Order: sequence, then C-alpha cells, then structure tokens
Amino acid sequence: MGQLAPTETTTMGAKHLENWLNQNGYTDVGIDSWQQDSVDIKATGTVENILVQARTVQLPGQHQPINGTDKFALKEIAERLNRVPYSAFITIDENKNIVGEIIWERVH
Repeated sequence: MGQLAPTETTTMGAKHLENWLNQNGYTDVGIDSWQQDSVDIKATGTVENILVQARTVQLPGQHQPINGTDKFALKEIAERLNRVPYSAFITIDENKNIVGEIIWERVH
C-alpha cells in the first residue's frame, strides 16, 4: 500500500483514538479541529472531561514532542472548554491499523 496521505493518517489516528475513548467509558466523544493541521477530540469521562490532541504518524515515522506553542494553544482551548488537556500519540501501519498502544501525555 505504501505511504498514506497526511490527512488520511490524521483521520485514521483520530478514529482509533475515538474508538479507544468509547471503549473506555468516555461519552459525548466529538472530533473537532481547533487548531490548523490537528484533530482534537472532546470527551466526557467519569473522572474528568478531556480535550485530546491526536498526533498520528505512519510507520516508520517517529513522534515529535509537542512544542511550546502547541502546548499553550491546547491548554488555552481546554481551559475555555473546562476540560483537561492531553496529547495522544498514535502510530499506524500502511494498512491503517494501530501499532502498539496509544501514548498519553497530560499537557501542563
């Protein structure tokens, strides 16, 4: 199959993240785009309501740490929405399957 288009990679990562949230008891899961070139997911949980920025790469790509500007923007948006900000790092293969586990990082 080869390399996926960047938008396809981002979309698939968001779908995998949405599925994980639904399977782990989150409700009102909604995908939105608050920042250019990123997908953010709002979800309501029993412990906390979250805003998650999905950061997806296709193998053999490597995840890049979230930079200061993105952290600031994500925290600001989450605060306005009364949610706890997270980044979720997702890796997929050329067949759009998730590889390994989703890596979570709470944004402080």
